[in-house]
Amino acid sequence: MTYSLTKLHETLKNYGDTCEPLVALKQLDQIDYEIRQQLKLTSYMRRHALLDAVYAEGNQARVGREIGLSRQRTHDMVERAQFERLHKVEPPLGEEAV
Repeated sequence: MTYSLTKLHETLKNYGDTCEPLVALKQLDQIDYEIRQQLKLTSYMRRHALLDAVYAEGNQARVGREIGLSRQRTHDMVERAQFERLHKVEPPLGEEAV
């Protein structure tokens, strides 16, 4: 999946240019909130996929290199995923999922 930032920028700019400023601000604020929620979820899922790959491969540094992470960053992500699993932290699904 690839998303074009240029296309997104053009779409949002056109939207902002055709609406009242306060309406555009509220809509952009809502879009920003939703993107941040998606980022939290994808980060959570990425950490747990990394942990699964480390368990399967047995070599944390090599798995991290496959996706361009430093050894330290890989270690930090694996530790956080282990903590989340140990403490049964649920994926961040936002307020509507509660």
